[in-house]
Amino acid sequence: MNDYSSIFGCNLYTEFTPEEIRSIVKDPIANHSLTRKLAMFVYNSEGVVTNTIDYMVALPCLDRDVYGKKRKFSKTKLNKNKDLMLSTLEAIQDKQFIRDALFTDLTDGNGFDYFETTKKSTMLQKHYLTMMLKIL
Repeated sequence: MNDYSSIFGCNLYTEFTPEEIRSIVKDPIANHSLTRKLAMFVYNSEGVVTNTIDYMVALPCLDRDVYGKKRKFSKTKLNKNKDLMLSTLEAIQDKQFIRDALFTDLTDGNGFDYFETTKKSTMLQKHYLTMMLKIL
């Protein structure tokens, strides 16, 4: 058993049995929780893996480039819509959301990400509804 542990260098077999590793390799979907545990173990114990994932999460600049079709809207309405979209992106903290999703996908292999919106006041709902009707 120590021979295998020295091959990987991260004391893998102190945390997982060879049977668990075999079951993960055979069917990672059926052993999803064990696969995630193994992925986080490797992320936390191997510096190369940690640095690679952290670099891949930090690499995208995530600059916002909001634009619309100028022929559909007047310039003032277009700017108003851009400002509304930018404020929405800031409200949901889009950059942090994307980075968290990237980290989850890279460490777990998959991710199910969502964000929840809270109920708006009736005045804001009427404003958004009016804007949507004007846009259509």
